[in-house]
Amino acid sequence: MNRTRLWLLVGGAALGGALVSSAALAQTPTLNTAPKLTLQWLRAVSVSPISVTAGASAQGTVTLLRPAAANMSVKLVLIGSAPIEGVANYVDGVQIPTAVTIPAGKDRASFVVTTTASPAWAGTKTFVVNATYGSETVKTSFTVSR
Repeated sequence: MNRTRLWLLVGGAALGGALVSSAALAQTPTLNTAPKLTLQWLRAVSVSPISVTAGASAQGTVTLLRPAAANMSVKLVLIGSAPIEGVANYVDGVQIPTAVTIPAGKDRASFVVTTTASPAWAGTKTFVVNATYGSETVKTSFTVSR
């Protein structure tokens, strides 16, 4: 009986092989479209502490599900803000960078959340941060009190 070795390839890496008879191989249907395999990267974005007083700063962290294979730039958006010359997001006295880079081999990177001491509002306000890589987005919220 004639046998052919069939290999499973994912991302160019051979994961394993098996000997398959020519008759079985001839009966195996072929896919008309390539399967869509996606690998998720983002675990979470967080801000600590989650409640700050105006004028104080907090630390934001983007965490991955696994260490980055290469440097990864994750886009940051402070909802309701407009970028300041592509360097930072700013709204109502709160500022974050527009992106954070997670170095190859690491699974997280931090960024600074800056607040002004005298925002133009009073009371407590909730802010939302989105972190996006490709088509994935994770979000968190934090509050600033004046």
